[in-house]
Amino acid sequence: MTNDYIATLLSTIFFFIFLSIYIIAFIAEKLDHSNVPNQYFSLMATGFLSPLIMYIIFYFLNGGKFNWMSN
Repeated sequence: MTNDYIATLLSTIFFFIFLSIYIIAFIAEKLDHSNVPNQYFSLMATGFLSPLIMYIIFYFLNGGKFNWMSN
């Protein structure tokens, strides 16, 4: 993406969506144990860690500043 604002916004939105789904699924698993393999939770963790890692990488690549913050 060439628009820093849209990329930051989407990364933040995806992070919180996937994190909330992960937390709800984890709580549901602890309350009522199912036969879901542990790989499921590992895969879901990548869902919320990927946007976070990409945000951190681009934060450091941009020198800690995004162009949309200065406008």
